[in-house]
Amino acid sequence: MSPELRRLWRAKLQACGIHLAISAALFAAIIAVGIELWYPPPYFWIDGGLWVVRIAAIVDVILGPLLTLVVFRPGKRLLALNLAVIAFFQAAFLTWGVLVMYQQRPLLAAFVGAPSNRFFPITEEFIRDGGRPLEELLALSPERPAQVSIRLPEDIAEVRTLLAESFGGGGSSVLRRTELFEPLRGAQLERMLAGARDERRLAALWPLARPRIERFLAERGARFEDYAFVPIHGRYYIALAAFERATGRYAGALYTHDRLRASLTDLGARAARPARN
Repeated sequence: MSPELRRLWRAKLQACGIHLAISAALFAAIIAVGIELWYPPPYFWIDGGLWVVRIAAIVDVILGPLLTLVVFRPGKRLLALNLAVIAFFQAAFLTWGVLVMYQQRPLLAAFVGAPSNRFFPITEEFIRDGGRPLEELLALSPERPAQVSIRLPEDIAEVRTLLAESFGGGGSSVLRRTELFEPLRGAQLERMLAGARDERRLAALWPLARPRIERFLAERGARFEDYAFVPIHGRYYIALAAFERATGRYAGALYTHDRLRASLTDLGARAARPARN
């Protein structure tokens, strides 16, 4: 390689490195703010934040610096314009990513009782036509997202029919019927605690959650019987919400899967899936 070519590639790599550092720092800052404001654990990983970020990262942290590597040449005519165009499209795509993250943020975590016995994150868009003001729904709980309970019929046969219609693709989902949303306290809280998964069932359903539960309990010097673990059924993964049985207080969430391994496995499965005609 000639000295001139070496200097060119050194300049290209330096420009690409600077672009990469700036893009990564800005991207990381935006993600940190998004998690802090909109996706408290575990929702970023289980309910869509990760997927939006992954798409945005391809453009903002990978493609942008690579395009700089391609077009950069010291003294090149219209170099500033080329870099400005790259920056514009990066900014536009980053703005799209932030907007989607904001729109898809979970505002409520609705508990659906037996036979489901789990939480479902709910976005503002999902309940926009529910009939109750968002401020009223958020005031039902001090938690973030607001934890509410969905009032179901007393007859278990009616409940099964209602849930089958809601989650089977027919009828109006109970997660949209805001007139059924109630504070998670009193009898509703007692039902939730009573319907929590026992230790054996948790180990059978989500083996990867067991060491996390053991660590959670060890950190608090507690026993399994001191807490109720209730699934949070996100759009992509499932986590466990932990509640103190004595007080009903929400104590945090635990992941039921290895996040990185699950993501890579899912990507591999998607890549191997045959295309549909």
